Amino acid sequence: MPTEAMPTMCCRREFDVPYGELPTVIERLVKLSEQARHPAAAQACDGMVLDYTAAIELFDVVETGRLLVIWTATFVVPEDPTEVGEFLRDAVFRDFVDDLRRQVRRDAGLERAS
Repeated sequence: MPTEAMPTMCCRREFDVPYGELPTVIERLVKLSEQARHPAAAQACDGMVLDYTAAIELFDVVETGRLLVIWTATFVVPEDPTEVGEFLRDAVFRDFVDDLRRQVRRDAGLERAS
């Protein structure tokens, strides 16, 4: 019996952030991720496991001394993606940025230990 694949959503977000070292840029992204909250949709998604792929690209904008950060993600959404898609996008972004922050901190700790 064939199973139906869960629908997925693809998104891309662009952020203009002050130029800085990677940990500084990540902290700025963390602040941005904390600003986007959707309490009503949070209840609909309570207990969901976030299943996604995501990537981040940094581009130095020489003329302005700032960075263009492009975040792209593809993630699974419930059967009706219109109701919770924005919440899931923000939840995936927060999860991705938190994971990136932990990884950079861990790598920085390894550099100090050597």
